[in-house]
Amino acid sequence: MSRDVIIHDIRGRRTCTDADFPLRIGGGSGADIRLPDTHPDATFAFVARSESHLFVQPADDSLTVFHNEQILTASQWLEHGDVLRVAHTKVRFEAGATSIRFLVDSEVAEPVVQPPSALPPTPSPGSGAAPGSGPVSSRAQRPARRRIVTWVALSLFLALILAAGFVFFATPVSVQMTPTPERLSIDGILPGVEVGDRLLLLPGSYRVQASKTGYRALDARVEITASGQQTLAFTLEKLPGIVAFAIRPEVAATVRLDGVLLGTTPLGELEITPGRHRLEVQADRHAPASVDVEVRGLGERQRIDVQLSPLWADVSIGSRPPGARVLLDGAFIGETPLEAEIMEGTHELRLERSGFDSVSTTLRVVADQAQQLPEFTLVESDGVLRVDSDPSGATVTVAGVFGGRTPVELSLAPRTNHTLRISKAGFETAEQQVSVQPASSGELAVTLVPRYGTVFITSTPVDAVLFVDGRRHGPATGRIELTTRPHRLEIRKPGYQDFSTTLTPRAGVNQALSVTLLTLAEAKAAARKPRMTTAEGQVMKLVEPARFEMGASRREPGRRANESRRLVEITRHYYLGVKEVSNAEYRRFKPDHVSGAVGGNSLDEPDQPVTQVTWEDAVRYLNWLSARESLAPAYRAQGDSFVPVEPPTNGYRLPTEAEWAYAARYAGREEARKYSWGDAFPPTGSAGNYADRSASTLLANVLDDYLDGYRVAAPVGSFPPSASGFFDFGGNVAEWCQDFYAVYPNAAGTLVEDPSGPATGRHHVVRGSSWRHASISELRLSYRDYSDKARTDLGFRIARYAD
Repeated sequence: MSRDVIIHDIRGRRTCTDADFPLRIGGGSGADIRLPDTHPDATFAFVARSESHLFVQPADDSLTVFHNEQILTASQWLEHGDVLRVAHTKVRFEAGATSIRFLVDSEVAEPVVQPPSALPPTPSPGSGAAPGSGPVSSRAQRPARRRIVTWVALSLFLALILAAGFVFFATPVSVQMTPTPERLSIDGILPGVEVGDRLLLLPGSYRVQASKTGYRALDARVEITASGQQTLAFTLEKLPGIVAFAIRPEVAATVRLDGVLLGTTPLGELEITPGRHRLEVQADRHAPASVDVEVRGLGERQRIDVQLSPLWADVSIGSRPPGARVLLDGAFIGETPLEAEIMEGTHELRLERSGFDSVSTTLRVVADQAQQLPEFTLVESDGVLRVDSDPSGATVTVAGVFGGRTPVELSLAPRTNHTLRISKAGFETAEQQVSVQPASSGELAVTLVPRYGTVFITSTPVDAVLFVDGRRHGPATGRIELTTRPHRLEIRKPGYQDFSTTLTPRAGVNQALSVTLLTLAEAKAAARKPRMTTAEGQVMKLVEPARFEMGASRREPGRRANESRRLVEITRHYYLGVKEVSNAEYRRFKPDHVSGAVGGNSLDEPDQPVTQVTWEDAVRYLNWLSARESLAPAYRAQGDSFVPVEPPTNGYRLPTEAEWAYAARYAGREEARKYSWGDAFPPTGSAGNYADRSASTLLANVLDDYLDGYRVAAPVGSFPPSASGFFDFGGNVAEWCQDFYAVYPNAAGTLVEDPSGPATGRHHVVRGSSWRHASISELRLSYRDYSDKARTDLGFRIARYAD
């Protein structure tokens, strides 16, 4: 303890130090609390210190010491106002702010003297004593003494009975108070009796009161039961701290403590619970502040200072000339010269002034870092001149620089002379000198003077009609004057193909135009190209319509029964592939296709003809090829197969049997050819890819005296083409045709146009010999075969209608 200990005893006032403890109450010398000299050498009790608190302890069990009128049998804590009593002397303990006092008060008991209640005895005769002047006889005093002893004995007995009953019914109670109060009282039915560190209390309701500086006073009701030992535990609550908040700078700020809103500054003093708290302060245009504060409580006053950091900086903005409006992110903030507080971050700064071009820049602001921007120089705004011409669409140049076509708005530098040139084909060029004021608007209208040229037109037929630039002019044949600019001339007549051209007349020069219109049929024929190329690079040749005889004479060696003669007419132009479809071309549609091999000889090289394809495989490829060129497909799905679309489209397809036969036997010739190489058997030289002697280990029937250089299929186009420019009609691989297979007996006298075979069937026609064939029957161009499955010597070529 840091407070002084002051003793007021019978000797006067003394001050003790820590070295004087423990203090003795009673006689003796040194550090003690002296009592009257009735017991000059006796020490009744000791006063000592533990954990900054004083306590009293009896010194001798034979001497009775009372603590707050309770017999002191063990150590007891000393509280403000406690009283120690020894006989008739009291020692009162007082705890002050800077000292602790022990006050000694000695009481002198005056004896109570009263005469007996009975009349004094009558003196004996002759005693010579005056009444009342002699000693009281011992016989008169004895009854009074007996009565006093009897009363005291009864009182002691009754006190013992009451004490025994109190102890029997009382409950030992331990009182635990955190922290130790300066004053504690427990009031109830009867005062409690201290026994060691416990208090004996009769069962019932008690009021517990405690107080300590800096803590809220305790005033609680407790119930003491007869159920055995009880513990009363209390914790005194610290008084809140009185806190004032100082926010700098002095702005309206929102203050929160532990997330709870305290209010908006300025705030008065607030009571805050003791302990550690999180203080958060938010204010416009400032960074949020967050600090941990420790409130001491105990009613103490504290001041908490918080410094806010600005989220803006001072920016100085100037312009030449001054007076420009300043816009920050599109919002007006003042006129130059300007000192502005601008929030941190990236902004768009724009300066505007009437008659001048606006100026924009990107402004980057760092909080609390002032900036002086370089002075902005404003440039006078261009004037706007609207230029129009008659006729419109004239080209306008300013100092030789293209400015647009009339009508056009030109932005021109102010207070300067500009040279404008307005020109249009067929008209004289106009030139003007103009000047504009800053930010002004003006108009300029120019009428152009036309220039003409003469054109003489002759048309066949003569009654055709002339259209000039889309407008009807009149009869095509005649003389016409046109402005010297490009004109679109069209000559039309029903039943004829329109003629159109672009012509530019020249001033002072006569021009002539002679036109002969084509009939629609002539135009259609002229539009057909003799050759075309597919999207995959395959070359196709145009085949003309024709009338011819299919089949073979019965007297022709090798002729078969299914080759009866038929009179056929093809009425439409068609294109036919000059070569068979190769593996490489087919794999662009189906990358994983394999044509296979025969006897270790590959059929799978990229330039060999594709084989091992069904009729449906070929049709799928042809529909894919049509889609590549956005053509309508030639086939549609029907069940598991396909049928030709009706009416026919110009999409890619297989050739009909008649188209194949005509192209193979007649195209480019006067007479039908028997074999692809001529009319004599066997082939000689390099006639084509057939079953030659090199294939004798693969095939049963070969041409013993022929060698073409290939045991199996050769690369497409390896042998000379036919007279019409087609390759491999004889040899290499046989080819699928579009028709279902059928025989046509007794059909020689009937003309059939564009035959395409039966509507249904199982097998499709196969035409042409292959690398497997060697007989006179198979090598003839009139040989007919059929199949419903893929083969190693069967492929196809492509066809489509020309119109």
